[in-house]
Amino acid sequence: MLWKKELKLEIMGYTGNVIDAIIIDELSEFKWRITGFYGQSETHKRKESWDQLKALNRKFHLPWLCLRDFNEILSADEKIGGVRRTQKQMEGFRSAVNTCGFKDLHFTGPRFIWCNMQEGEDSVYLRLDRALATQNWIDNYKEVRVHHIVDSTSDHLALLISDSISPQPPRKLQLHFKAMWTKKKECRDIIEAA
Repeated sequence: MLWKKELKLEIMGYTGNVIDAIIIDELSEFKWRITGFYGQSETHKRKESWDQLKALNRKFHLPWLCLRDFNEILSADEKIGGVRRTQKQMEGFRSAVNTCGFKDLHFTGPRFIWCNMQEGEDSVYLRLDRALATQNWIDNYKEVRVHHIVDSTSDHLALLISDSISPQPPRKLQLHFKAMWTKKKECRDIIEAA
């Protein structure tokens, strides 16, 4: 978690999958809460994640931004490829989101920000990472956007939370590289030759 120096941030608690903090914006004196969240990767343990999210909801009553890798999707259209998600599996996450009063923040960049690094029929794309906020947080930060940052060799894209919707300055053309390409012998030969 990175933030600008204009924000006063105090860590209120953390575990292996949660960082919970209170922020006071020194410019506006607006006090709010941010939670970095990582949902259980094992499907049978996800209920623990949703129970933890609901418990966090009861902890402080401040405008709230909660973000990162929930390891679950809200609807079937947030997945391409692989085995179909059951409604019951997604419902646990939807229930936690509704209990917390979260709304999904608008984003720019690719819709699917996680892939299994496979090609062809074996590829799976999901929207596991997201930024959720309560309405009172959104009302204060009306111009906030979530940017899905593509420049990464991880199977997840980075999230950048910005209060700017101004267009990004033009960038030089960059080589796009997927780590899954390194599994191909032809790619290794090209890299070694270069």
